[in-house]
Parts: sequence; structure tokens; C-alpha cells
Amino acid sequence: MRKFFWLALLVGGYFWVVSTGNEELVVDRAKFLYRTVTRWFEDAEVDFHMKPPKKVSPKKQDRSRRWEFHS
Repeated sequence: MRKFFWLALLVGGYFWVVSTGNEELVVDRAKFLYRTVTRWFEDAEVDFHMKPPKKVSPKKQDRSRRWEFHS
């Protein structure tokens, strides 16, 4: 059902853009969004200072299961 919904939404959006002549508007908005995201990634700082992993305590012995018979 979700795939059908998204397919109908995208096809309907395509027909709306083509029939109303808003191609330039959509292209301009997409370019603006692309430029905004790329500028944001260029200004983003990457933090390589990560905490070292904690020592993992030894695994506790699992509970015995019904089908396992221990003598």
C-alpha cells in the first residue's frame, strides 16, 4: 500500500509540474536545496576524538535450557 501511495504521489506531482509549467520553479528549488546542503557539509566539523571502548566483562554463563541435560 505504501509503494502504491508513493507511486501515485510522485506521478501526480510529475503531471502537476508538467501541466502547470512549474519546471523552472522545481529546478530552482532543487538547486537551492543542493547548494544549502553542500555548504552545510563544508562548514561541518568532524570530531575524531572518540572515547575508547569500555572493557567488556566476561560473558555470564547462559542458563541451561530444557533440552540440555547436565550431569
